[in-house]
Amino acid sequence: NTWLAVQMGTKAVLCCPHIPPTSVLILTSWKIHLRDKPSCTISLNRETNETGKNNCTDGRISWASRLDQNPELQIHPVSISHEGDYRCEMGTTDGNFQRTYHLQVLVPPEVILSPGKNRTVECKAIAGRPAAQIFWAPEGDCVTGKEYQDNGTVTTRSRCHYPDGNVSTVTCLVSHLTGNRSQSTDLLPDSSSSCLDGQQMALPPMEVTTSLSVQMGTKVVLYCPCIPLTRVLITTWRIRFRNKPSCKIAHDRETNQTIETNCVDRRITWASRPDQSPHLQIYATAITHDGYFRCQMATYHGNFRRGYHLQVLGLGTPESPGSTLLIILYAKLSLLVVILVMVGFAFFQWINDCRE
Repeated sequence: NTWLAVQMGTKAVLCCPHIPPTSVLILTSWKIHLRDKPSCTISLNRETNETGKNNCTDGRISWASRLDQNPELQIHPVSISHEGDYRCEMGTTDGNFQRTYHLQVLVPPEVILSPGKNRTVECKAIAGRPAAQIFWAPEGDCVTGKEYQDNGTVTTRSRCHYPDGNVSTVTCLVSHLTGNRSQSTDLLPDSSSSCLDGQQMALPPMEVTTSLSVQMGTKVVLYCPCIPLTRVLITTWRIRFRNKPSCKIAHDRETNQTIETNCVDRRITWASRPDQSPHLQIYATAITHDGYFRCQMATYHGNFRRGYHLQVLGLGTPESPGSTLLIILYAKLSLLVVILVMVGFAFFQWINDCRE
């Protein structure tokens, strides 16, 4: 007996058992017991070279080649209805030989990843056979369930919530016998507020400044003050670079228009739709992004501000391990030069003393 798993839509070839070279083949028959259909039989009489079909009406099940050469059975293309048991019986002058296949049909699921409100995200593995498994990276507060369809496929759904505001991107990992798949998405903040989970609402006048160091080449999200967006008139990001001209990005909630002044760096964008999330995203960060970033939210109750002194760490910054090694190497070389100079001075002094 052989367990055989094949993917739907492909071709499957089932082989009969080997018979001794001295045996004379008389009759070959395939007995097919499908899961959701009546059983059927396909046979070949080698003495009369006649074939027979008993209740076998599926044209996708046929002999693989010329019957006088090969008694293999072919299924093309494979569908879910072909799942079942296939047994080849060969009658010879030395007795009967049998081989049975337990055929399982695999259906790859369609994977859809959808971010939702309030830092939730849903991953669906649709119409898989058997049911797919879903894993998350990083792990969140998740609920997973399965929906069984009439055609034998299963849809797996997993919905996760990420209360940790430091998590900005999540990945759905789908495990299935037809192959593993993964999709990633950015989390959407709460569309009714600019607040992070667990953050208290700001009171005017409000201005907070934060020093932030990030590694060059990574993604950073800068957050505005915690304000209900229904109270916000205009959100403005003012950016003062260390070695470039300043620029400004603003969003008017009444007209839903974005205005950019002197901002040409496409790596600096809104983290999401500005009418849903006023936060700023920089990806990938570069040394040129060093500077001061300030979010100002104008409301009927006053202005709220939050600023970031952003420092990008790279090979040339003192905080990076690479620059620390360079500093140590430079100090050692400087010490070596001083020693050589002192040795050379002593040598020439000795020569002058000898001449005198």
